Amino acid sequence: MGIKTVGRFVRTTPLTLAAGENVTFLNNATSNCALENQNGQILIKKPGLYMIYANFIATSATAGSTATIQLQENGVNVPGATASATIDVANGIENLSFNAIATVKSNCGSGFAVFSFINEDGDMIYNNANVIVEKIA
Repeated sequence: MGIKTVGRFVRTTPLTLAAGENVTFLNNATSNCALENQNGQILIKKPGLYMIYANFIATSATAGSTATIQLQENGVNVPGATASATIDVANGIENLSFNAIATVKSNCGSGFAVFSFINEDGDMIYNNANVIVEKIA
């Protein structure tokens, strides 16, 4: 049996994002060449079914702000792959997490899929972003 395809993508330094900008990952560890960090986004280079485990810490200087993170595959929202929370106090912290299944097809032109995590709301600071990608089929 071959090596299981697993990747961990991490950002441990704060990143301030406007609405529509994506979290960029600075560090990664992967079990093989099927997954890689491409300009801070996650590139999957082999077709299959993947489980994505995502966890982000969000904060805002403005009380009552809503933090929403949305997973996109090749620039398109992945249905149900989102997390949202209201930050009740200024500089408060909220944990945003979700799991999602994504299919990477072999007939997608290049055969690759790029996954991004988009800040859907106003100015937000993301820290301690941790995403694990595991090929399940």
